[in-house]
Amino acid sequence: MLLTRHRTLFTRSILISTAVVLLGACAVGDRTNAPETGLSHDTHAASTEEQRFSAEVERIGERMRAACVSPKYKPYFAKTACLPAGITDVMMRDRTKITAAQKKAAQDVFDLTHTLSEEMRSFMISTGQPDLIEQAEASRREVDPLIENLQKALLAVRITWGEYNTQRRTLWLRESGEEAKTQEEVTR
Repeated sequence: MLLTRHRTLFTRSILISTAVVLLGACAVGDRTNAPETGLSHDTHAASTEEQRFSAEVERIGERMRAACVSPKYKPYFAKTACLPAGITDVMMRDRTKITAAQKKAAQDVFDLTHTLSEEMRSFMISTGQPDLIEQAEASRREVDPLIENLQKALLAVRITWGEYNTQRRTLWLRESGEEAKTQEEVTR
């Protein structure tokens, strides 16, 4: 029973972390913000699985954090936050359109985040866990088209930076489960 509960909580932790990776368009959060299971690590198998996952998230996170401060991507990150959680009200009200320099940087960021997302999905599939495999496939099938459409709209100058930031944040909130938490806090 404890192992089943531990695996369920660990899987939920993986899914939340994966949403951050896949929807960050942008970045992997700091490990200190990862959800805690609240359970001790009684089994070597569960601990090894968690260590593998943590190492993969950290590896991808390091690459994304480096991109967030890279001069190559500065024109993009001057207009949007590295993490969707960092998008400010000012960014969501930005009425400017993307410039040529920002477009080049944005395309490079989008290519990188797609690569990192695919690496995370491949890792999830390699675990052999049916719930992780389904989550990886569902994100590719359902979330990727939303992200790609948003990115294409920005690159085609159909939307402003503010519209992009608002939609990016909303999508991240919805997919990461933060939207439900925010609604819950507002109604208290």
